[in-house]
Amino acid sequence: MRNCFITTRNSVDEKQEDESPFKLMYSDICEKYGCSPITYFQRHMEDKDIHMKHHGINSLESVTLANILKVQSLWLLFFW
Repeated sequence: MRNCFITTRNSVDEKQEDESPFKLMYSDICEKYGCSPITYFQRHMEDKDIHMKHHGINSLESVTLANILKVQSLWLLFFW
């Protein structure tokens, strides 16, 4: 009888593979500043327009949003 090895993938790894690099960067930036990512922004961050009225964004969250928007705009400037 042969030994069979079954490899399973970690659900966290699968989730990270499915996410765009900008979403992963945003999560890293939020972790760096010690705040939780805004899920609405994560869902819509690659849309053409984002409307975030009445989301109660605090100062740390606004810094993380500014950082990822800066990265996205630089990427568009150089590669689009």
